[in-house]
Amino acid sequence: MDSSPELITIGMPVRNGARFITEAITSLLSQDFPNFRLLISDNASEDETEEICRGFALVDSRVTYQRLNSPVPALNNFLNVLEASDSRFFMWAAHDDTWETNWLSTLIPRISEDRIVGAMGRLEVIECNGADIVEHPAHGALLRIAESRNYWWRTIRFVSAPESRGKANLIYSVFRSNELKITMRNAIANSLDFDCAIVLGVLEYGAINVDSSAVFRKRICQGEQEPAHLVSNHSRTGSPFISARRIQTLALSWRTSGFLKSLLQYQVRGPAPLRYAVRALVHVKRVQYFCKRVIRSIR
Repeated sequence: MDSSPELITIGMPVRNGARFITEAITSLLSQDFPNFRLLISDNASEDETEEICRGFALVDSRVTYQRLNSPVPALNNFLNVLEASDSRFFMWAAHDDTWETNWLSTLIPRISEDRIVGAMGRLEVIECNGADIVEHPAHGALLRIAESRNYWWRTIRFVSAPESRGKANLIYSVFRSNELKITMRNAIANSLDFDCAIVLGVLEYGAINVDSSAVFRKRICQGEQEPAHLVSNHSRTGSPFISARRIQTLALSWRTSGFLKSLLQYQVRGPAPLRYAVRALVHVKRVQYFCKRVIRSIR
């Protein structure tokens, strides 16, 4: 394995992340793999993010901090840190997540295999205070849905997997830089901003290996709702009938729902049969989501 400096760049796009960024940066600087660069791109934060990051950059040469003068869309900031990297491997890091110390040393060797584009560890979901959210459907997940060496099979498995099980977190895998850059440039050109759609684009170049001995902790604060959670059912009482106004509201949601629109971003550039299969899966997902909304309305 190449031991040259900056074998991997860790890109951290952030805006107003002062609450948790100290913990995230400390977690990354504690890695037992030393040859990395942490590049922080501050999206014109209005809190203490700048002060905290500059403090780390002063005491650790692996940290590079840059600040944008005015806010840009989040996807553009993700691209900023990626394009600024010149290392063989790359990973994004959210400002409020944490990683076990063996994250890099475990996953980087897993990408040396043929037809592998990325590597991911075990996903754990935590609260603001760091406590495990054991009831979360993605807690403890091993996202092996993209491990197949067969492009068709990993594509079908990935698209068909429920969004509620945390598959979007594969965006935080350790990737081969070149393939990820091509994917992100294509995403920007086609106005794709759905995490899962970007991961799907990367899968065109290879599989994502999963190693359970490396752990990634995703923080979800109480009251924060992810798009994947919108499909969950909640008990309701009331009339078993849907009013005409409610029907109109549901019909409008079919056209305007952000989650439904995001599902349409699942796109592949493979042979026609694969493209048709992906489109069919997307339509099934959209109908399932809509039906759950209707069921919730009559409970």
